[in-house]
Amino acid sequence: MPLMTLFLGILLPLQLYLFLRLRGYVRDRIEQPLLRRTILLSAAAFLIMILIPLAWQPFLGRSAVGASLRPPHTLFNVAYIWGVGSIGCAAVLFMYSLFRRANLFCRPARQSTQPDRGRRQFLQRSAGMAAAAPFVLSGYGVAVERRRFDIDRFTVPVDGLSAALSGFTIVQLTDIHVGPFMSAEELGAFVEAANRLEPDLIALTGDFVAGSAAEVAPCVEVLTGLKARSGIFACIGKP
Repeated sequence: MPLMTLFLGILLPLQLYLFLRLRGYVRDRIEQPLLRRTILLSAAAFLIMILIPLAWQPFLGRSAVGASLRPPHTLFNVAYIWGVGSIGCAAVLFMYSLFRRANLFCRPARQSTQPDRGRRQFLQRSAGMAAAAPFVLSGYGVAVERRRFDIDRFTVPVDGLSAALSGFTIVQLTDIHVGPFMSAEELGAFVEAANRLEPDLIALTGDFVAGSAAEVAPCVEVLTGLKARSGIFACIGKP
């Protein structure tokens, strides 16, 4: 899975960056050594555990052992929300850090001027809200928007088409990718939507599973529920 491997390659350094930012924040604001260690150890354990579902597919998803011990589907969704959100969060924090350094570098030296605490607190709160926004948006995308879909209708004129085929309807389902982020249950909702259209023909145009052989049987079982008057035709996706 080259795409997921690339995603992890970007994600891992960002997790280290976020951990270092958290360590600096904890050291500046928490005096008790035991509490500091507890927070940092808990954060490190969380970052490691949250990445396991994302690393499962590219490294263990194709093996029988990996398939049998695969984490629950919900954990993949949580890991994906964190992964995408942490990318945006790290970008916001990095830009905020650059802004602060540039502001300090460009500010004229004034020995008697006191720092504007209200302005500083406003900037810190704004940066905190902006850093949290990617998690909210990715969570909304996974929990809500991903399950909302539109049915696009196209009229395709064909010269010389037999009158018997006038109004012939075709439903196309493509890039299903049953796997970590598309469960068989969710695929069932698409199957029901396709059947409600009462098509003459259904075309399945490839990429049925995400990559593991264990995903084939659940995908096929759900797709057998499709119904079309003139048949269902399929082709595999890219190798």
